[in-house]
Amino acid sequence: MFELTLGWMGTAFYILAHGWLSVLKRQPEQGYYWANFLAAVLVALSSAMLTSWQPVLINGFWALVSLAAIYHFQLPNLNVSNRRIFILVCIMFCTGVLALVLFGRTGIDILAWSSVAAFCLSYWRFAARQLSRKAYFLFGAYAAFTLLPKLYFDQNWPVFLLEVIWGSLSVIGYLRLCIYLKH
Repeated sequence: MFELTLGWMGTAFYILAHGWLSVLKRQPEQGYYWANFLAAVLVALSSAMLTSWQPVLINGFWALVSLAAIYHFQLPNLNVSNRRIFILVCIMFCTGVLALVLFGRTGIDILAWSSVAAFCLSYWRFAARQLSRKAYFLFGAYAAFTLLPKLYFDQNWPVFLLEVIWGSLSVIGYLRLCIYLKH
C-alpha cells in the first residue's frame, strides 16, 4: 500500500507539471523542473517496490535531468539528432511488434524499452533546449502509450494512469501548438 501511495503522489506532481507545459502553454521554469524531480523520485521508489523496472529507469534518469535543469547545469549535447532518435525508436517499435506477434509477452517488454529510450532521450534534449516542445510532445505521447501494456502486466496502476494522462496531455499540447503555429 505504501508503494502505491508514493506512486499516486508522484503521478499528481507529474500531471501538474506536464499540464503546465501542455495545456497552459507555459515555458518550463524552476517550478516545472522541481515538480518533475519530486515526481520522478516518488514514482521511481514506488516502481522499484513493485519491481516495475522500466519506470524505475525512466524516472531515475528524469530526476537527474531535472536536477541538472534546476541547478542550470548545461547538459552536454548528445550528438544524436532528433531524426536518429526517431529512427532508433521506430526500429525498437517494429522489433517489439514483430516479437509480440512471434513470441507474445517478450514483444511487450521490447516495446516498453522503446518507451524508455523515447522518454529519456527526448527529455534530455528538451531540457538541453535541443528539442522543440512540438517534438517533445510527440515523443512523450509515443512513450506514454507504448508503456501501457507493460504497466498493466506489472500492475503498476499509479504509473499506468500517469501514462494515460501524460500521453493525452502530450497529444493536446501537440495539437495546440499545431493550431497556434497556423495562426
